[in-house]
Amino acid sequence: MDEPRWNEVYLIASARGISVCGDLLAATALAIVLQQQGAGGYTVAALLLSAALPPVLLARLTGRIADRLDSRRIIMAVAPLQALCCLAMLTTSVPGMLIALNALLACGVAVTQPVFAALAPAMVGVDNVPRASAITQTFTSAGMFAGPVLAGVLVSIDGPRLPLVLDAASFLAIALVGLVIRTSRAHRQPAPSAPHSPPVVAYRVRDDRVLLVALVMVAAVVAAANLMDVAVVFFVRGTLHAPASMYGLVMGSWMLGLVFGAWAAARGRTDDHGYLVRLVAGLALVSAGILAGGTVSHAGWAIPAFVIGGIGNGMLGSAAGTLVARRTPEEARGMGFATLGAVINGAMVAGFLIAGGLLEVISPRLVLIWSGASALVLVLASAVPVLTMSRRQRHAADDSLTLAGAAGRNG
Repeated sequence: MDEPRWNEVYLIASARGISVCGDLLAATALAIVLQQQGAGGYTVAALLLSAALPPVLLARLTGRIADRLDSRRIIMAVAPLQALCCLAMLTTSVPGMLIALNALLACGVAVTQPVFAALAPAMVGVDNVPRASAITQTFTSAGMFAGPVLAGVLVSIDGPRLPLVLDAASFLAIALVGLVIRTSRAHRQPAPSAPHSPPVVAYRVRDDRVLLVALVMVAAVVAAANLMDVAVVFFVRGTLHAPASMYGLVMGSWMLGLVFGAWAAARGRTDDHGYLVRLVAGLALVSAGILAGGTVSHAGWAIPAFVIGGIGNGMLGSAAGTLVARRTPEEARGMGFATLGAVINGAMVAGFLIAGGLLEVISPRLVLIWSGASALVLVLASAVPVLTMSRRQRHAADDSLTLAGAAGRNG
């Protein structure tokens, strides 16, 4: 690649922001419709799980697809099918059918997510991934903020029809972007082995001990954040007796911090160890923000705590994506990003399930304090060994470069 294609990064980012907004439009509309039909908590939970589980269960398959097939063709093939799923939802009100169609929609997300993530290094180079991540995060955060708000308005006007139609239109916009962009991760055949050479071993994320421990920490903090997502509405509205408008401000403050954190992580270039330090700092800020939010006595004080948590969220998202891009081979980046998506979605599912059980036995305040404190302890306990391991790898690499330079001069 001669020059970074930032125009394509903005195209992909805007398309993903529109798609996230459309997905949340549809998800919020379906949840409202199911609740209006008298569906219980288990039905709504099944709807949420149908969206979160496919990226976890299909990670190995979708990683291979992202690495072996033409990325533009994947986008142009999958996005229209997702649009059809949205339109099919307009034809039924049966909860089981809606959940099944939502799961099919999520299967498409499971396929395209690693494709989009692996395209960023191909568009702008590995060193520019943090900035590309910040751009994408800005657009997706705007979509995440606008989606539920628009859904509430549109459902009150025409039920779920308009949100689902707009979600279908968002997937058609993604297909159009796939048609326009020039960057593609084309199909690559593995090189044939010589008769007596050892077999080619497929890349596995778990073989990278630094990345593996980092993903474990990410999973723990994402689970804690989703515990918070479930408990915070009961905490702000019930425990603190704040109005709905204040609840919206509290949740919006997290989204605001998220954008600032993504751009903070993109400032200045560093090496793998430096991005790991940013990842640990982001994880610690998320945990501290949740813990601090659980200790407040007035909802207004939760806003600065959640801004801090959101900044950490943006930092860890950018740093995690950059580490995956830097530490996985180019031909295996789809698998790397599919694994990252599986970790995040699996942690989300775990957080939702644990939160439901905890809220039956302890108060929302204690759920926030417990989740934030436990995540912070785990991050601090894991940070020392993983940073030490990373520092040794960096020193070993520096020593290798020094020896190679000395050999070149002596030769």
